[in-house]
Amino acid sequence: MGIKLPFAQRAAIGDDVLLFKTADPTTITNDSAKTTLLKMLREPGTREYVVISLGRGNEWITSRLSIFGLMLQRMKSIRAIVFLDGFVPKFLGGANPDAVRWALAKDQPWLEQAYANAYSASLVHQVGSSFVVSNYGTLDPQVAESVVRLFVQDVEAYLGMAPPLGAVVPNETRSWAVLGNSTEYGTWLTGELVQKILGDGLHKETIIASEDRKTEAKFLLHCKTPYGARVSNNGEFLTLVDRTAFVDELTSRLTARLELWRPTKDEAA
Repeated sequence: MGIKLPFAQRAAIGDDVLLFKTADPTTITNDSAKTTLLKMLREPGTREYVVISLGRGNEWITSRLSIFGLMLQRMKSIRAIVFLDGFVPKFLGGANPDAVRWALAKDQPWLEQAYANAYSASLVHQVGSSFVVSNYGTLDPQVAESVVRLFVQDVEAYLGMAPPLGAVVPNETRSWAVLGNSTEYGTWLTGELVQKILGDGLHKETIIASEDRKTEAKFLLHCKTPYGARVSNNGEFLTLVDRTAFVDELTSRLTARLELWRPTKDEAA
């Protein structure tokens, strides 16, 4: 039987998500979730990973990535976030959603506070009714919409108001993101900043695409993370490969062969 690599399921990013990542916060907090919030959160089923393209550092800000990754994990059960960098997107690295969440929270603590505020406020009217609709934590879509909306509202900068706790650090100046006519307490993400914030949480192990599946399998087995990034020779990201599923399949095959194996007289002796 030939070697087959188990490719992971990618979460498709639609136009509504592309609008969400750079939309004026006022637009997001006022408009319908069907047009400005994450429509994909309402769709059934789960996905294994999502791809975030940073471009030249003008595509995503920390606040939007924080709530986006967190809600995708909650609603779609994603297990990996892949980062691409550059005008011609190249694989930068992959990370567990929890690693991204906590790294951002460590660097910009008001993001976690904003999520806590939005989450608790969204549950106020859910007393006596179920807001968790699956065994892996999926929220009712209306609750999810409310959480995203209130989160963005919480991190929007208002004139005359003090910035959130942790946003002003002595001897450090942050350049806040300006989106449309509003300012948000988030900073633009470059590949360099992602590497700095995530540190060892950003995994760069790759599988170089080849017509020889045995060669790809060797690359995959040398990976130390649950997923391996399959890339072209020039660094273009192709897909994630589920290393855990691959090892499980190899173990299953080996077990089946051992069950069929019968020792010779010399081996038995």
